[in-house]
Amino acid sequence: MRPWHFFTYQMRIPEEWLKRNGLRLLTIRKYRGKKQEEVCAVLGVCQTTLSRFENGQSSPNTYHLFCLSRLYHWPIAGFDPELPLQDPVLLVNIPTFDPDAPEEEGPEPLPDEPPPEEE
Repeated sequence: MRPWHFFTYQMRIPEEWLKRNGLRLLTIRKYRGKKQEEVCAVLGVCQTTLSRFENGQSSPNTYHLFCLSRLYHWPIAGFDPELPLQDPVLLVNIPTFDPDAPEEEGPEPLPDEPPPEEE
């Protein structure tokens, strides 16, 4: 007879779910305006580990989700990629961050001369 923990090691998280969960973590971090260094200091992990969470290569454990929940002021259920992504206070939808999209440039510089006045 095999020990009970043998079966837990055999279970795998679907890759698609990991990617959506990582994108959710990245979106929430960007939405809250936190840098990776800040989050790593709170979680007690290196930047590589946080990057793996956000890229969908691994999944954070319950302790890390609890710490992220406290840091971001976000409900733990809000990290579930199956649920809609909404701000927990304002209850508005948050657009998903697309890491492949080009960086937005700042506003266009003002022209040197003011626009002509209309009569």
